[in-house]
Amino acid sequence: MKAKRFSSLLIATSLMFCALAPACGPREKGPATRKLISANGRFEITVPGAWKEEKTLNDSADLQASHRPSEMYVVVLSEPKADLDGMTLEGHSKLTRQSLIDGVKDPQVSPAFAMKVGDLAALQYEIRGSLDHVKIVYLHTTAESPNYFHQILAWTVPSRFEKNKDTLQKIIALFRETPQVTQP
Repeated sequence: MKAKRFSSLLIATSLMFCALAPACGPREKGPATRKLISANGRFEITVPGAWKEEKTLNDSADLQASHRPSEMYVVVLSEPKADLDGMTLEGHSKLTRQSLIDGVKDPQVSPAFAMKVGDLAALQYEIRGSLDHVKIVYLHTTAESPNYFHQILAWTVPSRFEKNKDTLQKIIALFRETPQVTQP
């Protein structure tokens, strides 16, 4: 009888401990996605819930985030059209793409891919190269709105590109200007 009572006590104690310790049972999941909004409130990206907002990937970025365990990164740099003279989507893409290409060793650039980022017309290039002895695959996307050009730069390492590509493409596709944007 003592053994049975001890066993019941042990089971009851274990169940009580597990109720208090999340590691014993199903873990409460965080949000599937979350929105990150630029400091000026004009732009947003939607990233998986485990991603972190960054501050150090690019000093000029309006938005930046990463999932470092999977080696995935994204930055958004937006420029008011009012500051540019006669710039087109193709011209802005070429200008910003060339700046990226100039910064990597042995760049390889895919042909342009026309796409939509939300409801904005966009051009995307896959750019492979190395930076500081690390090989990188970039998805360089330029999107045009009535008042802005947006450069969305997402990247990962080549060994993870196929696995990470869909996630990076979804983040790019879900970029948007927030509704209050009317003037730059």
